[in-house]
Amino acid sequence: MRQKPLAATTLLALLLLVGPVTAPPAGAQDAALLDFTTRIDAEAVMRHVRALAVDIGARPLGTEAEARAAAYIAEALESYGYAVEVQEFAVGVFGFVEPATSRNVISAKAGDDRTVVVGAHIDSAEVGAGAGDNASGVAAMLAAAEALADVELQHTVAFVGFGAEEEGSPSGADFYVTSLGPGIQDVIAMLNIDSVGVGTNMYVYAGAHATGGRPPEVHGGPTWVRDLALDLAAEMGLPFGTLPA
Repeated sequence: MRQKPLAATTLLALLLLVGPVTAPPAGAQDAALLDFTTRIDAEAVMRHVRALAVDIGARPLGTEAEARAAAYIAEALESYGYAVEVQEFAVGVFGFVEPATSRNVISAKAGDDRTVVVGAHIDSAEVGAGAGDNASGVAAMLAAAEALADVELQHTVAFVGFGAEEEGSPSGADFYVTSLGPGIQDVIAMLNIDSVGVGTNMYVYAGAHATGGRPPEVHGGPTWVRDLALDLAAEMGLPFGTLPA
């Protein structure tokens, strides 16, 4: 599991460093990117995974463990120098009369007036410790945030730990989007980091969006962020692919 979150963190940080509307760098800039990747330490990534999945354990919606995980993420981001907002919200859960309380943990690194959202969900299923799904994704997000803390970026980057992904309505992502109001027009991309520590291969997906119905209708959409990520991964020797290839 150790190498997968490290590779995901490296790709995420490089993607944010380059900027998702620019071409991949070449020549001397490649060397600069290689130097930058030395900021990312595999053991530091795994410490986050252990803190969430071992020290805290399973983090179902609305539990004390989910709240502890949110506090851990907030403390980590603050230690890197970020201002943090904890956004609490009520979540309806099927089969329960009373809503549960969940929370998003939000921080931002200022750039221009366009925003890239980087997110990973905090909660987990009740069964298991939630190491792969999704302590690994949160760990990658935190390690990228730390590596980029003193780096000037092209766009504003919002790092968001989302609550209520596994169940409930609204999800943390839905609540966050609603809270942006007209500011949603400034968001040019969202990078969702999920389950990067499990499976035999690593993939980058983009371009699909679903509309209502059961099953929902899936439509194609923009793929330029995915394509840039795959180009960067290839240049840096990171083993990422996509399906369909």
